[in-house]
Amino acid sequence: MTTVGVLGARGRMGRTVCAAVDGADDLVLGPQVDLDDPLDGLSGSDVVVVFTAVGQAMDGLRWCAANGMHAVVGTTGFSEDEVDELRRLFPGPPNLALVANFAIGAVLLMQLAERCAAHFTTCEITELHHDQKVDAPSGTAIATARRIAAARGGRSWAPDPTTAEVVAGARGGVVQGIHVHSQRQRGMVASQEVVFGTEGQWLTLRHDTSSRESFMPGVLLVVRGISGRPGVTLDLDAFL
Repeated sequence: MTTVGVLGARGRMGRTVCAAVDGADDLVLGPQVDLDDPLDGLSGSDVVVVFTAVGQAMDGLRWCAANGMHAVVGTTGFSEDEVDELRRLFPGPPNLALVANFAIGAVLLMQLAERCAAHFTTCEITELHHDQKVDAPSGTAIATARRIAAARGGRSWAPDPTTAEVVAGARGGVVQGIHVHSQRQRGMVASQEVVFGTEGQWLTLRHDTSSRESFMPGVLLVVRGISGRPGVTLDLDAFL
């Protein structure tokens, strides 16, 4: 059976991952390492699941690569340079999965959004997360915007009519031509809404997450499949 180590084991997601792996009949919960623990505590793992801030994640992934361990990462906010480094570190094997969102419903929302992209003239994304999330916009929102833009095949959107942003940032950030808005709310886990508009109609796609357990089927799916996905795999789609 596959032995699964967890980096960030005492965080909210880390604790949930540990419980999910421990409850799986075909997996063994292995080393559980947190931010102040030495990374060699992960020794003996076949796959390491990583849920930490970006800096700790990079340190942990360098260690995993040097020790030949596959890694499954839920951390978001990596720079392009960091992703390039990870591609060099994980030529396959060892293999790496960088997953912006492990909720299968969130991935299906992205797929539906890709289908909608060519049929509307405006699009905006709003993401909402718990009040401990430090990066904005979310990795899911960025990935969604990029996928919508790619599916549109270079066609431009209707021009933004805003000529005076009375409050700076009121129109949100822009990812490949799509406005993205972020909220951080106490009591929430995660939510994303994509709104498409065109003459006389609009379409809203929304996915809500009420508990961290909703991510666990996706986490376990990737853990089970990572050994068969050479190199670096981005997002959950490849495992569905």
